[in-house]
Amino acid sequence: MKRLKHFLTVASYRRLPAGLALLAAAPLATAANVAGNIEFARVLDVQPMVRSVMVQVPVRECVEVPGQIRPVQSAQQGTVGATVAGGVIGGLVGNNFGGGSGNDAMRLFGTLVGAAVGNDLARQRQAAQPVYWEQGAPVTQCTTRQVSRTEERFDGYSVTYEFHGRRYTTVTREHPGELMPVHVSVQPAL
Repeated sequence: MKRLKHFLTVASYRRLPAGLALLAAAPLATAANVAGNIEFARVLDVQPMVRSVMVQVPVRECVEVPGQIRPVQSAQQGTVGATVAGGVIGGLVGNNFGGGSGNDAMRLFGTLVGAAVGNDLARQRQAAQPVYWEQGAPVTQCTTRQVSRTEERFDGYSVTYEFHGRRYTTVTREHPGELMPVHVSVQPAL
């Protein structure tokens, strides 16, 4: 093959008869055209190809809700003071009854009954005090839901171009500009 290439130089074509020179050069021309040539075609029209698609998009929504309402009783006052006061009053009243050692018994009985009555009255007063309602701290509650929306998707450009007086249409990923490179190859029709 190396010899054939050397033999088929421009100078050697001149020495061969015309038909034989064309026949010898055909495989070389075909090999060159398989790789192709780049030429430029005039762009006539470019239209973006856009399609609408329906997509599902997650949307997170949060709301702040009030905390729970719970009862709160006012501060409790102790029953010790009422119990002691009831015991003192009961002891004074019991001291007025009985005589001798019975007086001591009545005083003790009056003290115990007075203390019990004072304690009971103090507990009743606490139970009658109003109950207050208190609201807890707000709570954030979140949910995620799917929302449908239409989006546009770019699929490329529909390009109409003219090359040697004929119109062609193709699709490209990028805008070609005013001139578009085209790959031209020639193959024998044999």
